[in-house]
Amino acid sequence: HDYMKVEFWRDIEIVRGFANGLGIYEEVVPTTEWLQPMANGPSFRDGGQRLKYDKEGRMRMQGNQTAKDGLLPGQHPKLDGIVQKLLSEKQIDDRVLKRPGLLWYPDGGSDAIPHRHECWTALMSFG
Repeated sequence: HDYMKVEFWRDIEIVRGFANGLGIYEEVVPTTEWLQPMANGPSFRDGGQRLKYDKEGRMRMQGNQTAKDGLLPGQHPKLDGIVQKLLSEKQIDDRVLKRPGLLWYPDGGSDAIPHRHECWTALMSFG
């Protein structure tokens, strides 16, 4: 795949205040249908996925929630604008991503498990 070529790789860059004061969090959170998936991870026995359980043996919910349809163009105009600004200013030529995911971490106890992506990742945090 083209996106695996070394010339497309980037170093980590942290930019603060990229979308300050635009009210994106207030626009997106209440108007999105959120789903909370069960926590899962790789099954090293067969290469598939397996559910994760807590110490009491109950299935564990994932810490974040996902937008049911991802980021649909036109659904959140302010967020659409900042995504376009990001792609333009950071010169991200999107050869892979067709529709961005949209995640919500509703409290300070939510987190993402350590993982890797096979292509570029832009993480924007609001709120």
